[in-house]
Amino acid sequence: MSHKPVKKSDQSKSWMKPRRDKKILAKPEYHLIVSEGTKTEPNYFKGLVAEINQGHGKGRIHIKIEDPDDCVSYHALWSNQCVELWFLLHFSYFQSDIHRDEYKPILDKHLSNFEHGKYKKNRTDIYHILRPHLGTAIRNAKLLAKSHTNKVPSKNTPGTKVFEIFEALSVYLKSDS
Repeated sequence: MSHKPVKKSDQSKSWMKPRRDKKILAKPEYHLIVSEGTKTEPNYFKGLVAEINQGHGKGRIHIKIEDPDDCVSYHALWSNQCVELWFLLHFSYFQSDIHRDEYKPILDKHLSNFEHGKYKKNRTDIYHILRPHLGTAIRNAKLLAKSHTNKVPSKNTPGTKVFEIFEALSVYLKSDS
């Protein structure tokens, strides 16, 4: 029996036989995250990288964060109107189309309920604060996505597809979400 890891694309195939030896995870592909934000989004996604690399060895995943102007066509993970919608979905389902400035007071309330103080952009600990609620965020984001029939992201407000990177990398994350 080969000791090579199973290719990621073969993991869910019906013809794959279960391995009797220890399961070896294939290294994930590289991910490029394009962000208008220079601190809030990079700080959040650095937490994701740290979690995966801590659990599976340094260098297991690489996420490069770029400005949208430097990007060509890729699978888009977007949040309208802002990444704070994704953050809010960690606590509750939300479908009101509000201005981006109105998310802060709502996040303040939720974070204070969990004794994490008030929300500030560029918090370096935001991933770790939100991580215990990741499962809720994914469920809420999927429910919100089902409510949109328009395929143009800019017309799906509020809306987010950030959950898709967590689904793609779920095999590398602790299943406590």
